[in-house]
Amino acid sequence: MLDLIDQDILYYNHLLDKAKGFLCDRQIEAFSLSVFRQTGYPTEIHTSKSPWIYHDAMQENRWGQYLSFLNHRLTSYEIKALSKISIYCQHFSSHLASPFPFAAINTVMASIYLARIQESVAKIAFPKLNMYTLEIGPGSGKLPIALHELGLSSNYIAIEPTQGFYHYQKALWKNYKTYNLSQHQQDVEFNHVNWFDYCRPEYRDFNFNCVHANHCLNEMTELGLRYHFSKIMDILDSRVGFMISESQVTERIASIAKEYGIYFQQVAIDGSINAFNSRNGVIGFGVNIAALNHPHFTPDQIKLIAESITSKCSSNYTHVSEADIINTDLTLVGPNEQFLQYCRII
Repeated sequence: MLDLIDQDILYYNHLLDKAKGFLCDRQIEAFSLSVFRQTGYPTEIHTSKSPWIYHDAMQENRWGQYLSFLNHRLTSYEIKALSKISIYCQHFSSHLASPFPFAAINTVMASIYLARIQESVAKIAFPKLNMYTLEIGPGSGKLPIALHELGLSSNYIAIEPTQGFYHYQKALWKNYKTYNLSQHQQDVEFNHVNWFDYCRPEYRDFNFNCVHANHCLNEMTELGLRYHFSKIMDILDSRVGFMISESQVTERIASIAKEYGIYFQQVAIDGSINAFNSRNGVIGFGVNIAALNHPHFTPDQIKLIAESITSKCSSNYTHVSEADIINTDLTLVGPNEQFLQYCRII
Protein backbone atom coordinates (compact mmCIF):
# COMPACT_ATOMS: atom_id res chain seq x y z
CA MET A 1 0.00 0.00 0.00
CA LEU A 2 2.77 2.45 0.91
CA ASP A 3 4.52 2.14 -2.45
CA LEU A 4 1.22 2.77 -4.23
CA ILE A 5 0.61 5.93 -2.19
CA ASP A 6 4.08 7.22 -3.09
CA GLN A 7 3.26 6.65 -6.79
CA ASP A 8 -0.12 8.36 -6.36
CA ILE A 9 1.51 11.45 -4.85
CA LEU A 10 3.90 11.78 -7.79
CA TYR A 11 1.10 11.23 -10.33
CA TYR A 12 -1.22 13.72 -8.62
CA ASN A 13 1.50 16.40 -8.62
CA HIS A 14 2.12 15.66 -12.31
CA LEU A 15 -1.58 16.12 -13.15
CA LEU A 16 -1.74 19.32 -11.11
CA ASP A 17 1.25 20.75 -12.98
CA LYS A 18 -0.47 20.00 -16.28
CA ALA A 19 -3.74 21.52 -15.03
CA LYS A 20 -2.06 24.82 -14.29
CA GLY A 21 -2.04 25.34 -18.04
CA PHE A 22 -5.82 25.78 -18.18
CA LEU A 23 -6.76 26.92 -14.65
CA CYS A 24 -7.60 30.60 -14.28
CA ASP A 25 -6.98 32.67 -11.14
CA ARG A 26 -10.68 32.54 -10.22
CA GLN A 27 -10.70 28.74 -10.21
CA ILE A 28 -7.52 28.51 -8.17
CA GLU A 29 -8.87 30.97 -5.59
CA ALA A 30 -12.16 29.05 -5.44
CA PHE A 31 -10.23 26.07 -4.11
CA SER A 32 -7.85 28.11 -2.00
CA LEU A 33 -7.21 26.68 1.46
CA SER A 34 -6.49 30.07 3.01
CA VAL A 35 -7.99 29.17 6.39
CA PHE A 36 -5.81 26.07 6.63
CA ARG A 37 -2.72 28.08 5.76
CA GLN A 38 -3.56 30.73 8.34
CA THR A 39 -3.95 28.16 11.10
CA GLY A 40 -0.97 26.09 10.06
CA TYR A 41 -3.12 23.00 9.46
CA PRO A 42 -1.21 20.46 7.31
CA THR A 43 -2.69 20.22 3.81
CA GLU A 44 -0.04 18.32 1.87
CA ILE A 45 1.81 15.05 2.20
CA HIS A 46 5.00 14.12 0.40
CA THR A 47 5.56 10.46 1.32
CA SER A 48 3.49 7.39 2.12
CA LYS A 49 4.39 7.79 5.81
CA SER A 50 2.15 10.81 6.18
CA PRO A 51 -1.53 9.90 5.44
CA TRP A 52 -2.18 8.55 8.93
CA ILE A 53 -2.31 12.12 10.30
CA TYR A 54 -5.69 12.58 8.58
CA HIS A 55 -7.42 9.59 10.12
CA ASP A 56 -9.33 11.50 12.77
CA ALA A 57 -8.72 15.03 11.59
CA MET A 58 -11.43 17.61 12.08
CA GLN A 59 -13.52 15.74 14.66
CA GLU A 60 -11.12 15.16 17.52
CA ASN A 61 -12.96 14.46 20.76
CA ARG A 62 -16.35 15.38 19.33
CA TRP A 63 -17.85 11.91 19.02
CA GLY A 64 -19.78 12.43 22.27
CA GLN A 65 -21.29 15.60 20.82
CA TYR A 66 -22.53 13.76 17.74
CA LEU A 67 -23.92 10.96 19.88
CA SER A 68 -25.78 13.64 21.85
CA PHE A 69 -27.19 15.14 18.64
CA LEU A 70 -28.51 11.66 17.83
CA ASN A 71 -30.23 11.68 21.21
CA HIS A 72 -28.06 8.70 22.28
CA ARG A 73 -30.28 6.46 20.18
CA LEU A 74 -28.99 4.30 17.33
CA THR A 75 -30.68 1.71 15.16
CA SER A 76 -29.28 -1.80 15.03
CA TYR A 77 -28.02 -1.03 11.52
CA GLU A 78 -26.22 2.10 12.74
CA ILE A 79 -24.58 0.25 15.61
CA LYS A 80 -23.38 -2.49 13.28
CA ALA A 81 -22.13 0.09 10.78
CA LEU A 82 -20.34 1.96 13.58
CA SER A 83 -18.61 -1.21 14.63
CA LYS A 84 -17.79 -2.47 11.14
CA ILE A 85 -16.38 0.85 9.93
CA SER A 86 -14.32 1.31 13.09
CA ILE A 87 -12.84 -2.18 12.68
CA TYR A 88 -12.06 -1.49 9.03
CA CYS A 89 -10.41 1.83 9.91
CA GLN A 90 -8.35 0.15 12.60
CA HIS A 91 -7.11 -2.47 10.14
CA PHE A 92 -6.53 0.15 7.47
CA SER A 93 -4.49 2.33 9.79
CA SER A 94 -2.22 -0.57 10.64
CA HIS A 95 -0.96 -0.44 7.04
CA LEU A 96 -0.21 3.28 7.04
CA ALA A 97 2.89 3.34 9.20
CA SER A 98 0.80 4.67 12.07
CA PRO A 99 2.81 5.49 15.18
CA PHE A 100 -0.18 4.88 17.45
CA PRO A 101 -3.66 3.29 17.40
CA PHE A 102 -6.36 5.45 15.88
CA ALA A 103 -9.50 6.70 17.55
CA ALA A 104 -11.72 5.85 14.60
CA ILE A 105 -14.89 6.47 16.58
CA ASN A 106 -14.55 10.25 16.17
CA THR A 107 -15.05 10.57 12.42
CA VAL A 108 -17.20 7.46 12.20
CA MET A 109 -19.73 8.85 14.68
CA ALA A 110 -19.84 12.12 12.73
CA SER A 111 -20.55 10.16 9.56
CA ILE A 112 -23.35 8.17 11.18
CA TYR A 113 -24.86 11.51 12.18
CA LEU A 114 -24.55 12.96 8.66
CA ALA A 115 -26.03 9.79 7.17
CA ARG A 116 -29.00 10.11 9.56
CA ILE A 117 -29.54 13.71 8.41
CA GLN A 118 -29.49 12.68 4.74
CA GLU A 119 -31.85 9.79 5.38
CA SER A 120 -34.25 12.01 7.34
CA VAL A 121 -34.45 14.76 4.71
CA ALA A 122 -34.81 12.28 1.85
CA LYS A 123 -37.48 10.24 3.59
CA ILE A 124 -39.64 13.21 4.59
CA ALA A 125 -39.21 15.64 1.68
CA PHE A 126 -37.97 13.56 -1.26
CA PRO A 127 -39.30 10.03 -0.77
CA LYS A 128 -39.21 9.13 -4.48
CA LEU A 129 -35.61 10.14 -5.14
CA ASN A 130 -32.94 7.51 -5.68
CA MET A 131 -30.06 9.09 -3.77
CA TYR A 132 -26.93 10.21 -5.61
CA THR A 133 -24.59 12.06 -3.27
CA LEU A 134 -22.00 14.75 -3.95
CA GLU A 135 -19.67 15.76 -1.13
CA ILE A 136 -17.42 18.80 -1.31
CA GLY A 137 -14.52 18.48 1.10
CA PRO A 138 -14.98 14.87 2.36
CA GLY A 139 -12.19 15.29 4.92
CA SER A 140 -11.47 11.97 6.57
CA GLY A 141 -13.71 10.16 4.08
CA LYS A 142 -16.00 8.16 6.36
CA LEU A 143 -19.36 9.48 5.10
CA PRO A 144 -19.54 7.41 1.87
CA ILE A 145 -18.66 4.29 3.82
CA ALA A 146 -21.46 5.00 6.29
CA LEU A 147 -23.91 5.71 3.47
CA HIS A 148 -22.92 2.46 1.78
CA GLU A 149 -23.19 0.35 4.93
CA LEU A 150 -26.63 1.83 5.67
CA GLY A 151 -27.85 1.53 2.07
CA LEU A 152 -28.61 5.25 1.79
CA SER A 153 -26.92 6.24 -1.48
CA SER A 154 -26.68 4.53 -4.85
CA ASN A 155 -23.68 6.53 -5.94
CA TYR A 156 -21.20 8.91 -4.33
CA ILE A 157 -18.97 11.63 -5.81
CA ALA A 158 -16.18 13.37 -3.90
CA ILE A 159 -14.53 16.71 -4.68
CA GLU A 160 -11.52 17.23 -2.42
CA PRO A 161 -9.25 20.30 -2.75
CA THR A 162 -6.81 19.28 -0.01
CA GLN A 163 -3.96 17.21 -1.41
CA GLY A 164 -3.29 15.37 1.85
CA PHE A 165 -6.92 14.43 2.43
CA TYR A 166 -7.24 13.40 -1.22
CA HIS A 167 -4.52 10.75 -0.92
CA TYR A 168 -5.84 9.54 2.41
CA GLN A 169 -9.35 9.16 0.97
CA LYS A 170 -8.06 7.37 -2.10
CA ALA A 171 -6.17 4.81 -0.05
CA LEU A 172 -9.13 4.37 2.33
CA TRP A 173 -11.74 3.87 -0.39
CA LYS A 174 -9.66 1.73 -2.77
CA ASN A 175 -9.23 -0.82 -0.02
CA TYR A 176 -12.92 -0.80 0.84
CA LYS A 177 -15.16 -0.93 -2.24
CA THR A 178 -15.25 -0.44 -6.00
CA TYR A 179 -13.53 2.84 -6.65
CA ASN A 180 -13.35 5.10 -9.70
CA LEU A 181 -10.82 7.86 -10.28
CA SER A 182 -11.62 9.58 -13.55
CA GLN A 183 -13.19 12.66 -15.04
CA HIS A 184 -16.44 10.78 -15.62
CA GLN A 185 -18.91 9.42 -13.11
CA GLN A 186 -19.38 5.68 -13.20
CA ASP A 187 -21.93 3.37 -11.61
CA VAL A 188 -19.66 2.36 -8.74
CA GLU A 189 -19.80 3.05 -5.02
CA PHE A 190 -17.20 5.83 -4.84
CA ASN A 191 -16.26 8.34 -7.54
CA HIS A 192 -13.25 10.52 -6.75
CA VAL A 193 -12.76 13.67 -8.85
CA ASN A 194 -9.69 15.90 -8.85
CA TRP A 195 -10.63 19.50 -8.04
CA PHE A 196 -8.72 20.74 -11.08
CA ASP A 197 -10.76 18.45 -13.34
CA TYR A 198 -13.97 19.60 -11.64
CA CYS A 199 -13.00 23.14 -12.65
CA ARG A 200 -13.19 22.39 -16.37
CA PRO A 201 -16.17 24.25 -17.90
CA GLU A 202 -17.19 21.15 -19.84
CA TYR A 203 -17.13 19.01 -16.72
CA ARG A 204 -20.79 18.83 -15.79
CA ASP A 205 -21.71 15.32 -16.89
CA PHE A 206 -22.43 13.73 -13.54
CA ASN A 207 -25.55 13.18 -11.50
CA PHE A 208 -26.40 14.02 -7.90
CA ASN A 209 -29.41 15.12 -5.88
CA CYS A 210 -27.91 15.46 -2.40
CA VAL A 211 -24.96 17.76 -1.66
CA HIS A 212 -22.91 17.65 1.54
CA ALA A 213 -20.85 20.79 2.16
CA ASN A 214 -20.03 20.93 5.82
CA HIS A 215 -17.11 22.73 7.43
CA CYS A 216 -15.66 23.53 4.00
CA LEU A 217 -18.13 26.41 3.57
CA ASN A 218 -16.48 28.27 6.44
CA GLU A 219 -13.06 27.63 4.93
CA MET A 220 -13.91 29.26 1.59
CA THR A 221 -13.36 32.80 0.43
CA GLU A 222 -16.36 34.70 -0.92
CA LEU A 223 -15.22 33.89 -4.44
CA GLY A 224 -14.98 30.23 -3.46
CA LEU A 225 -18.54 30.20 -2.13
CA ARG A 226 -19.85 31.85 -5.28
CA TYR A 227 -17.96 29.42 -7.50
CA HIS A 228 -19.27 26.32 -5.74
CA PHE A 229 -22.88 27.47 -5.37
CA SER A 230 -22.93 28.45 -9.04
CA LYS A 231 -21.33 25.16 -10.14
CA ILE A 232 -23.75 23.08 -8.09
CA MET A 233 -26.82 24.76 -9.55
CA ASP A 234 -25.39 24.68 -13.06
CA ILE A 235 -24.74 20.93 -12.95
CA LEU A 236 -28.01 20.20 -11.18
CA ASP A 237 -29.82 22.14 -13.93
CA SER A 238 -33.58 21.66 -13.43
CA ARG A 239 -33.37 18.52 -11.29
CA VAL A 240 -34.52 18.69 -7.69
CA GLY A 241 -32.45 17.87 -4.65
CA PHE A 242 -31.19 19.23 -1.35
CA MET A 243 -28.04 20.47 0.34
CA ILE A 244 -26.79 19.72 3.86
CA SER A 245 -24.33 21.71 5.94
CA GLU A 246 -23.57 20.25 9.35
CA SER A 247 -21.70 23.32 10.47
CA GLN A 248 -22.35 26.96 11.19
CA VAL A 249 -23.94 28.80 8.28
CA THR A 250 -23.17 32.46 8.85
CA GLU A 251 -25.27 35.30 7.51
CA ARG A 252 -22.50 35.92 4.97
CA ILE A 253 -22.71 32.35 3.63
CA ALA A 254 -26.52 32.33 3.65
CA SER A 255 -26.71 35.69 1.85
CA ILE A 256 -24.36 34.55 -0.93
CA ALA A 257 -26.21 31.23 -1.26
CA LYS A 258 -29.53 33.04 -1.77
CA GLU A 259 -28.12 34.78 -4.84
CA TYR A 260 -27.92 31.34 -6.47
CA GLY A 261 -31.33 30.12 -5.34
CA ILE A 262 -30.03 28.21 -2.32
CA TYR A 263 -32.00 29.07 0.83
CA PHE A 264 -30.65 27.48 3.99
CA GLN A 265 -33.15 26.59 6.69
CA GLN A 266 -32.24 25.70 10.24
CA VAL A 267 -33.23 22.40 11.82
CA ALA A 268 -33.18 22.84 15.59
CA ILE A 269 -32.12 19.61 17.26
CA ASP A 270 -31.55 18.87 20.93
CA GLY A 271 -28.00 19.57 21.96
CA SER A 272 -27.26 22.11 19.24
CA ILE A 273 -29.97 24.74 19.75
CA ASN A 274 -28.09 26.50 22.56
CA ALA A 275 -24.86 26.40 20.57
CA PHE A 276 -26.17 28.28 17.58
CA ASN A 277 -28.38 30.64 19.55
CA SER A 278 -25.31 31.85 21.42
CA ARG A 279 -23.33 32.72 18.30
CA ASN A 280 -23.65 36.19 16.81
CA GLY A 281 -24.48 36.26 13.12
CA VAL A 282 -24.94 32.52 12.86
CA ILE A 283 -28.06 31.16 11.25
CA GLY A 284 -27.47 27.62 12.36
CA PHE A 285 -24.76 25.69 14.14
CA GLY A 286 -25.83 22.08 13.89
CA VAL A 287 -28.03 21.23 10.92
CA ASN A 288 -28.78 23.50 7.98
CA ILE A 289 -30.58 22.26 4.89
CA ALA A 290 -31.60 23.84 1.59
CA ALA A 291 -34.03 22.57 -1.03
CA LEU A 292 -32.60 22.82 -4.56
CA ASN A 293 -34.97 23.57 -7.45
CA HIS A 294 -37.76 22.70 -5.06
CA PRO A 295 -40.10 24.65 -2.74
CA HIS A 296 -38.70 25.50 0.69
CA PHE A 297 -39.20 22.97 3.46
CA THR A 298 -42.43 23.62 5.32
CA PRO A 299 -42.46 24.12 9.12
CA ASP A 300 -44.07 20.68 9.47
CA GLN A 301 -41.33 19.08 7.37
CA ILE A 302 -38.63 20.81 9.41
CA LYS A 303 -40.24 19.51 12.59
CA LEU A 304 -40.46 15.95 11.24
CA ILE A 305 -36.85 16.07 10.01
CA ALA A 306 -35.68 17.22 13.47
CA GLU A 307 -37.66 14.42 15.12
CA SER A 308 -36.23 11.89 12.70
CA ILE A 309 -32.64 13.02 13.26
CA THR A 310 -33.08 12.76 17.02
CA SER A 311 -34.98 9.45 16.70
CA LYS A 312 -38.06 10.78 18.49
CA CYS A 313 -40.57 9.50 15.95
CA SER A 314 -39.77 5.79 16.13
CA SER A 315 -39.23 3.09 18.71
CA ASN A 316 -36.74 1.14 16.59
CA TYR A 317 -33.72 2.50 18.43
CA THR A 318 -31.39 1.34 21.18
CA HIS A 319 -30.13 3.77 23.80
CA VAL A 320 -26.34 4.04 23.64
CA SER A 321 -24.44 6.04 26.24
CA GLU A 322 -20.93 7.41 26.05
CA ALA A 323 -19.97 4.87 28.71
CA ASP A 324 -21.21 2.05 26.46
CA ILE A 325 -18.77 3.15 23.76
CA ILE A 326 -15.90 4.03 26.08
CA ASN A 327 -16.17 0.62 27.72
CA THR A 328 -15.73 -1.03 24.32
CA ASP A 329 -12.35 0.68 23.78
CA LEU A 330 -13.67 2.01 20.47
CA THR A 331 -12.15 5.36 21.33
CA LEU A 332 -8.70 3.83 21.61
CA VAL A 333 -7.96 0.77 19.50
CA GLY A 334 -11.24 -0.42 18.02
CA PRO A 335 -14.21 -2.42 19.30
CA ASN A 336 -13.61 -5.34 21.57
CA GLU A 337 -15.46 -8.64 21.70
CA GLN A 338 -18.00 -7.26 24.18
CA PHE A 339 -19.15 -4.62 21.68
CA LEU A 340 -19.22 -7.13 18.81
CA GLN A 341 -21.33 -9.45 20.93
CA TYR A 342 -23.64 -6.51 21.69
CA CYS A 343 -24.07 -5.92 17.95
CA ARG A 344 -24.92 -9.56 17.34
CA ILE A 345 -27.54 -9.59 20.10
CA ILE A 346 -29.56 -6.67 18.75
